[in-house]
Amino acid sequence: MPWHDSSGAPINAKWRATWSKLFFYARGGAPVRNMIYGIHLVYSRGIKRVIIVESETDAMYLWSNGYPAIAVGGSTFTDSQAEMLRMSPAQEIVIGTDNDAAGEKLREEVAAKMRGYCELYDVRWPEGAKDANDVRDEVALRRTVKAAMRRNIFTSARNIVSTHIVI
Repeated sequence: MPWHDSSGAPINAKWRATWSKLFFYARGGAPVRNMIYGIHLVYSRGIKRVIIVESETDAMYLWSNGYPAIAVGGSTFTDSQAEMLRMSPAQEIVIGTDNDAAGEKLREEVAAKMRGYCELYDVRWPEGAKDANDVRDEVALRRTVKAAMRRNIFTSARNIVSTHIVI
């Protein structure tokens, strides 16, 4: 799985072992802990709404179903990742983290760091599904993502209209 910086330059590659769930990164590649998998597509395509998930495979699965998605590559959302996302064209972030304790922690981190910068929505994968990859029925996946768009968890500062009262 190739990792790119926001301009599209390759920075690293990640492989998964065929015999286990072990992952390997390219020797000499840049660390990815402060990068976002797929962010170069958000920048280059001017994507306004993107789903943020934990793993690259979840992001690729969502893309294969027509949903632009990015991944943090783990269960933390760093300040560097938040700044990279703030600088992107994305105006709506759909938080689609895993249905477990680490995913809930990540959901809260993303919400806290992105609050006020964009619209935030909350995807809750159906019961029995740990993450996006576990929602194998395309109709169920579409229904789940569509339902999330009705759950705006925070309003961005750019959409708040102030009212001035003149006395």
